[in-house]
Amino acid sequence: MSNKKTGLIIKREYLTRVKKKSFILMTIFAPFLFAGFFALIIFLAMPKDKDYKILVVDDTTIMYEGIETILLDEKKDIVKANLALPEGKKVKLDEKYQFTETTVDYSSALKEFKKEESDYDYLVYLPSNLIDMATNKANLIYKEAPNSKTETKINTLINGAREALIMEKEEVDKEKYNRIKTKVGLATYQSTNLDENGDPIVDKAGFKTAAYVGFAFSILILMFILTFGMQVMRGVIEEKTNRIIEVIISSVKPFQIMMGKIVGVGLVGLTQFIFWIILTLILVIVFIPMLGINVSPEAVSEMSATDMSAMNTGANDSIAAIFNLPWVSLIGSFLIYFIGGYLLYSSLYAAIGAAVDSETDTQQFMIPVMLPLMLGIYVTQISVMTNPEGAAMFWLSIIPLTSPIAMLVRIAMESVELWEVLLSIFILILSFIGTTWLGAKIYKTGILMYGKKVTYKELFKWIRYK
Repeated sequence: MSNKKTGLIIKREYLTRVKKKSFILMTIFAPFLFAGFFALIIFLAMPKDKDYKILVVDDTTIMYEGIETILLDEKKDIVKANLALPEGKKVKLDEKYQFTETTVDYSSALKEFKKEESDYDYLVYLPSNLIDMATNKANLIYKEAPNSKTETKINTLINGAREALIMEKEEVDKEKYNRIKTKVGLATYQSTNLDENGDPIVDKAGFKTAAYVGFAFSILILMFILTFGMQVMRGVIEEKTNRIIEVIISSVKPFQIMMGKIVGVGLVGLTQFIFWIILTLILVIVFIPMLGINVSPEAVSEMSATDMSAMNTGANDSIAAIFNLPWVSLIGSFLIYFIGGYLLYSSLYAAIGAAVDSETDTQQFMIPVMLPLMLGIYVTQISVMTNPEGAAMFWLSIIPLTSPIAMLVRIAMESVELWEVLLSIFILILSFIGTTWLGAKIYKTGILMYGKKVTYKELFKWIRYK
């Protein structure tokens, strides 16, 4: 009979929320809103498509003798056609960047550059000591801050020109230099991922990329806990202030009410989350062909064999790591910690809602509840970069208040043993049972308590009541 009453409360909480217009609209349009929001950010952050005019004050011979050396010696015909030396002292490397050298000193050039009628976008100053020491720096003066692409373009050009000029003056053989110049990358492999000959069995390079995929799942869990845990708390406060609870509690035990509310709201969140996944997959399936992108297995295989070889090493490692993540165990663990973390924290949120009369009174109790989640997020993020398999990551993945955050990162990196995962889940379940018992104690007393400011001392008294 008690299970039937709890089921009715779950049904009531679920249907009341999923029938709301706000829930329906948010569930349907949220994926579109998120996609549009990120598309807008990318659009606004993209660099402007324009030609850049760059004025150069060169106290060395780097900029033009060096550029002339690397461009003419390498016989880059397209670039050479745009090279105007020495008349005018201009060089146009491509359709976007044109460098013009001035014969005046730096201070005079700076005054000219600052004038409103000046049409130069940047001023580059190369001090005389730049030719002797690579640790010295050139100056880049701007009117509008340069984007990273432009800054990298100018920096790469100066370094390449300096290197070419010094090699020519020192009569260094370029072919020999190119053979001995060090450009060694570093590929990381787990020992269990190598066969007896030391060859990789499966490409799992880029474990940090895998860690951040797990971190993204952790963020989703955090958002779910905060969003729907708060809904549980607000629902309890609303029923308490409206005195509806006085009617309900006459026929249903406080524990049944609390559990019904927790499970009902949790099912609402799970419904919304599953719908978002389905809708996102539909959007991907519909829009990717419209954009002319072929994601068939044959195309992916061909890309892996050909196109990926043209990508830079960092991007290649990242793609390999994502494709070879342990998706089955990761998604399965995500669902377990998704549900377990919510049940653990929502029981605390329900207890807080029962203990106060308004949402403004919850602040003193919210900080201790949210602190472990914030700690888990920040420490996990730092540990991934500094010590991904250290003691901090281990204990954060075992302690139930932080395990929904940290454990998914370790699973994504495949740096966790099965017994650690099972132990973490077992402790999470026990902790949920314990917090539910404590929450029910507080809920039972606080749900009918009105007009009194509750302190921590008062809460401990309620827990000791039989």
